Amino acid sequence: MKKFWICILNILIFFGLLLFNRVMIVPVWWAYTIQEHPTLMAQFMLTAILIVLGTGTVWFLNWYYQTRLAKNNPQGFEIETESTRRKYILWSVVTLLTIGMIVGKYIVEQRISPNANTVATTDILTAYPIPMSVALTLFGPIGEELTCRGLFFSLFVHSNRQLAVVSGWLSSSILFALLHGVSFSWSTLIYIVTALILGLLYVLTRKLKYSIAMHIALNLAAALLSFT
Repeated sequence: MKKFWICILNILIFFGLLLFNRVMIVPVWWAYTIQEHPTLMAQFMLTAILIVLGTGTVWFLNWYYQTRLAKNNPQGFEIETESTRRKYILWSVVTLLTIGMIVGKYIVEQRISPNANTVATTDILTAYPIPMSVALTLFGPIGEELTCRGLFFSLFVHSNRQLAVVSGWLSSSILFALLHGVSFSWSTLIYIVTALILGLLYVLTRKLKYSIAMHIALNLAAALLSFT
C-alpha cells in the first residue's frame, strides 16, 4: 500500500513538473492572444521575461534532477567519468545522427500534414520570432529533457533490470509524443521516433547532455526551416 501511494505522489510530482516547465512560455502565449503583430520592443521585453523564467525553471529542474539521482540512481546516470576518446566518439555519433534526423524529418514532413501543436507553435514563432526562438532552441529542449527523460527515470524506474529500463524508455517516449499532440497522426509518429532516439541516447550514454544537444539541434533546424 505504501508503494502505491508513493507511486501516486510521484505521478502528481511529475505532472506538476511538466506544467512548471511550461510556465516560461505563458507570457508569450498570452501576448499572442492579444496582439499577433507585436513591436520589436515588445518582443525584446518578452524575451527578457522568458530568459528570467527559463533560467529559473531550468535551474530548479536540474537541481531536483540531481537531488533525485542522489536518492535513486540504480542505472548510474551522470556518474561515470568519460575519457576524451569516448567523448569524441559519442559527440561524433550524436552529430551524424542529428544530421540524419534533420534531413529525414524534413523529407517526411514535406509529405504529411503537421499536427495541431506544430501549427500553433509555428504560428506563434512567426508572430514572435525572438522570444519563441529562445524558448524553442534553448530553454524548451533543456526543460523537456530534464523532465521527460531525467526526472521520469528517477521517479519511476527504480531498477537496473532490462525490462524496467526498456519500459521506462518506451513509456517516456510515448508520453513525450503525446505532449506534442494528443491525436494520432503521421506527425505524432515522428515525435515518437524522435523521443525513442533521444531516450535511447540517455539510456546508453548515461548522460543527459547528449540528448539535450540533439534536442536543441533538432528544434533549431525546425525553427530555421519554418522561416523558409
